[in-house]
Amino acid sequence: MINLETATYALFGGILPALVWLVFWLREDKKNPEPKKLILRTFLFGMGAVMIVLFFQKRKIFPKLAIFYLLANLVFVVGDTLVAGLIPFVAQQDNSSSMKEIFRSVVGAGVWVPYFLTSKRVKGTFVR
Repeated sequence: MINLETATYALFGGILPALVWLVFWLREDKKNPEPKKLILRTFLFGMGAVMIVLFFQKRKIFPKLAIFYLLANLVFVVGDTLVAGLIPFVAQQDNSSSMKEIFRSVVGAGVWVPYFLTSKRVKGTFVR
């Protein structure tokens, strides 16, 4: 069982260094900043890796993080498509791949979010 001391070490050992690195990188990169889209995708990828670990450990927080991840992905995909549509050159191109990505995100969130919220199996599995 995880006690407060272990959770504190995990927080400061896992999250704090990443945040310090992000602040450092953004300050150093003022002249030629990284695209915010790349930073967000990297964050979502890292969150996905953490979720894999939480899934196999059957952690109680996994369903909540999975719901957040699915909804954040949906908002990001829709927002990215809308912002890209404001750029004239991009707006003139075929956007069928963007629509497929939006459709996948909507279907994924539409199926998994209600499942994570209502399933007895989820409540019985993720108990640690």
